[in-house]
Amino acid sequence: MSSVVIRSVNLGTPRQISLGDRVIDTGFYKNPVQEPVAVSVTGLVGDHVADLSRHGGEDQAVYLFSEDDCQWWSVELGHAVRPGYFGENLTISSWWPTPRIGDRIHFNSLTLEVSFPRIPCATLAARVGDARFLKVFAAASRPGLYARVLTAGSITVGEIGEVEAAATSNPTAESLFALWHRSPRDPGLLRSALSAPIAHRGRAVFEAWLAQSPRGEALPLAPAGANGKAPA
Repeated sequence: MSSVVIRSVNLGTPRQISLGDRVIDTGFYKNPVQEPVAVSVTGLVGDHVADLSRHGGEDQAVYLFSEDDCQWWSVELGHAVRPGYFGENLTISSWWPTPRIGDRIHFNSLTLEVSFPRIPCATLAARVGDARFLKVFAAASRPGLYARVLTAGSITVGEIGEVEAAATSNPTAESLFALWHRSPRDPGLLRSALSAPIAHRGRAVFEAWLAQSPRGEALPLAPAGANGKAPA
């Protein structure tokens, strides 16, 4: 059984940023805290989520990123990437060998279940200060993972979580991230994803894509829109 260590617990406070000609409220900018934080089925208590139609919710209650990926991005971006920089709630030590949808992480009083890879959005590009960063992020294939809360509890820096692997028939998080961004799309992988406990926003998109392919042929990459809205 694999294990992970909590390196940082990060909470966001309300902040306004500019996106093109709009000013929006966001909780993306997160800072580490040292004290234990309560975690409910909707996420870390005290973490600000501005747009509940696109962010957070029970299926994407907690966002995890790894210390290894922070170090990789520090080299790629040319500056230190501290915990919370990518908007994650929990910075963990490293990923286990093959993260899959449905993998569970058991901490002292908290149990999480992997539900979807993080899909980049305009707020992420604004955070980095580069409108082209979404393509860079997609190409790097280091998205981090969303998780739902199966058992509410609390979390603190230094806790160790034991990973309970999901069935190998469940798709890997990496394969779903690639499925989202690359063409053609494999209907078989869409069906596999829909049989796994994926987040409801991703499920709605995959169902719509699969409906476009009644004969099972590979699907081209569709433009983002009503059926391609990123489950940020």
